[in-house]
Amino acid sequence: MAAAVLDGKQQIHQLVGRSFGWISGLFGADDFTRAFAAELTANIPLGPIDAKAIAIARGLQVSGVVLCLMDNKDLTRCECFNDLALAEAKERVKQILVAGMSDWSDLARFTPPPSGK
Repeated sequence: MAAAVLDGKQQIHQLVGRSFGWISGLFGADDFTRAFAAELTANIPLGPIDAKAIAIARGLQVSGVVLCLMDNKDLTRCECFNDLALAEAKERVKQILVAGMSDWSDLARFTPPPSGK
């Protein structure tokens, strides 16, 4: 269900992008400009719609993880856990890359987790 919510959010973005590309064509934009406008518009956050869709998806994923834990399932086989972990890992890596691009010394705030050894 969480994947369907996130997919729906993506489809809304694509619809907005295609619509804006079509509208820019009405104003005489060439193919390249229309494609650029459509792609740019499709990647702009839609404010509360995006935030609510992400909150719903994350809530469903967390609920799924809890159900997996209650059923004593191996978390590596829990689809909700894998999706949530992948999304969070991507966000964390993005933060590290942004920090590294702005100032290498800023990377110090991203301390590695203890290895447990």
